Amino acid sequence: MPKISSNSVIAKDKSTGLYERIFLTKETRLKFAKVGAPRYTKYPPPHTPFHRTPLSPEEWAVIRAEREEDYARQSLLSRLTIQKLKLEDRLSDPPVPLINRITAPSPDIHIPPPIPNTLHFRKTKILLRIEEFRPLLLATLVRLEPVFKILDKEDLNEDLGLAARVSPEVRDNIWGWFLQLQDINEDLDTIGHKLTNAEWRGLKGALKKIGRVSFEEVKSRLPDICNELAELNITLP
Repeated sequence: MPKISSNSVIAKDKSTGLYERIFLTKETRLKFAKVGAPRYTKYPPPHTPFHRTPLSPEEWAVIRAEREEDYARQSLLSRLTIQKLKLEDRLSDPPVPLINRITAPSPDIHIPPPIPNTLHFRKTKILLRIEEFRPLLLATLVRLEPVFKILDKEDLNEDLGLAARVSPEVRDNIWGWFLQLQDINEDLDTIGHKLTNAEWRGLKGALKKIGRVSFEEVKSRLPDICNELAELNITLP
């Protein structure tokens, strides 16, 4: 293997077996000066984070308004494009001759049936009043339900020959308007359109009277509660 110095190379001649010194020219030394030197690796510059200044509420409002305006513009453009395509599609169809339009009706024409004589339009005032009374009726029935569950057991005890704590007159009185109140709640959409203003006021007054009765300790105070409900003289439409 040849030995290399700074200015010459010592190499062995295979034919004679002798070593010879070969002096290198300046051009040769410059050409092979960087042979075996480590290769330079170029690294990318370090990443510098970008800091954005936060926007103020006024700037966000401007950006939001611009986005909404762009959305409205694109929506309008989309609707106009659809209408244009529909119009072009209609104009592309050949017109039907006048004689054909007179003699034979178009199959696309749908003749609606006549308006029935029993058709009645609902009044907005009554619809609003029905929506107002619906939660009032439901709340009153929910408060009365525990009382009448116990009263139902009292009726069963009387049928079995046991003594009842509430007299039959009081039970018949309050059972009558309680069942009627349930019917009004179930058919309020139909009954509500038949009630007069005076009947609506009477119904609201009856609900207020029932709401003033205390149902605390209903099991022990059942006779007193039933008597109070009977003394209200509830009348329903």
